[in-house]
Amino acid sequence: MLALLSVQDPTESALAWMHTHAAADAALVAGRLDEARAGFEHCRELEPQNATIAYALACVAARSGDLDRAFAALDDARNLGFRDAALAEWDADLESLKHDSRWPLFTSARDTTNELTQLPVFPWITTSATKDWDFTAFAEVSVPGECVIVGDSLGRVRRLNLRTGEWVCDYEPVNGPVWRIATHPGAAEFAVLTTRAQLSFFRCDESAPFARGLAFPEVYSGPWIYPFWSYLEYSPDGIRVATRSTKRGAGVWSSRGEKLYDLEPTGMEPSCVDLAWSADGTSIALRKGRELTLYDSTSGEILDRLMTPSDILCARFDPTGARLATGHADSTVRLWDACTFAPIGSFKVPDDPVFREVRTVNSLAFTLDGARLAYAACEAVYLGVLDARTGARVFECDGFDGHWCEPVGLLVDHDASSILYSPGCGGWIQGTRVGKFERFPSMQGNTPRVNRSGLVAFSSGDGVVCFDVERRVIRWTRSLPNSVAVPQAGSGHFGVVPRTISTLWVVRGYSGDEREPLVTHATSLFDPKRVRASLDGVELELWR
Repeated sequence: MLALLSVQDPTESALAWMHTHAAADAALVAGRLDEARAGFEHCRELEPQNATIAYALACVAARSGDLDRAFAALDDARNLGFRDAALAEWDADLESLKHDSRWPLFTSARDTTNELTQLPVFPWITTSATKDWDFTAFAEVSVPGECVIVGDSLGRVRRLNLRTGEWVCDYEPVNGPVWRIATHPGAAEFAVLTTRAQLSFFRCDESAPFARGLAFPEVYSGPWIYPFWSYLEYSPDGIRVATRSTKRGAGVWSSRGEKLYDLEPTGMEPSCVDLAWSADGTSIALRKGRELTLYDSTSGEILDRLMTPSDILCARFDPTGARLATGHADSTVRLWDACTFAPIGSFKVPDDPVFREVRTVNSLAFTLDGARLAYAACEAVYLGVLDARTGARVFECDGFDGHWCEPVGLLVDHDASSILYSPGCGGWIQGTRVGKFERFPSMQGNTPRVNRSGLVAFSSGDGVVCFDVERRVIRWTRSLPNSVAVPQAGSGHFGVVPRTISTLWVVRGYSGDEREPLVTHATSLFDPKRVRASLDGVELELWR
């Protein structure tokens, strides 16, 4: 058999191994232990140094009541590089071992030497052998938390089920690359803005838009436009939609697709586009230099103006309507009473110690209860969290990579103890937790807005990722375009044998040069059990 495999096509070898593994796993789930053991033993003959198979044989032995053999197999798995202690704790197949005195020795024995320099990278499985940097995608989760709307640079718009990642429907293509997507806060509707200035309004259950219009008098050329150069968002009450484009003006529309009025131009620089809806949707704020102007959202009339000590780069109202936050060019975050504009507190970000530059605060995000405020400042990304009632510092982190002066996408969990961020140009997603760097799977795309479902979606040219913010695990991934669907765990393992494995590639990191044929990694990445555990919320070790 081994001699035959040595001359067998690599794709055929990988498929044979995966089919055998899948059949053995199905037998284990069904309780056919002799069949499962035989299948996994055959996999070990084909791949003797595979830690996943050693672990699977431990599961079979534990289910059979042979504890000594099970612990011996776990030792083999650990020596071969198995590090998923969380998987073992979750695994009901190992239940008979968990009251044995040897169990803590296995779950605690992990090599943490050089942990910081040997970071794993989440592997995408994609259909493209080369990276096409002209292809981008944008995803937005519906506010009720039921679906994901995805648009791409080819003008295609699609809907996915948020819980399962299954493709639900395609919509009529829009005119130009999708630039922004906004979902209605209470209804199954959404709006799409393209780089050619087309604004389209859709109902989720209808393929054709119910309204279309021209958002701006001028359009852009080129398929890849930075998301922070534009703004598209429904008011919190869902009655209106605001649009804005760098140096192209700002306007307010009804949610029925009717243009209501334009806001006065600001002439701000490209990296500082921002509008802010009040918590009740009755007003909208637009900044210009040191001044923030508050407009009546029904008529567009000016209600009030706030003068500040420094140029305003971003502004946000908290979801409760009590406070307003502004980020400034003088490195300061300022908090105001949202009704009276009376100052509540402020916090000054320290200068960059390497470049000795004043850091501009250009990104803000409140928690859903309005109790805490996350901010980001550049040059190198500096992240922090403030108590929104007093302006007191909760924690801060320094020294992250980022593009100079570009706004940073921010996403916080319920108490802002965990923050996701992405560079403004729409690159990789990174994170921090309770004041220290946290290693998330490598996810590309724009940081989404907060959603009460706890699930958000990232999208890039490689595919769509659904991420559980509270548990900090990947729930599912989907390739774009929809030619192959391969369920992947938060560790990057996949659990379905793909029919077209010879056309699939593993992507590691952020560069298109880091692509390798999936067939060369099939025996290390294929594991249906890890996929089941990941979907059950287990925080798996990343692929090593």
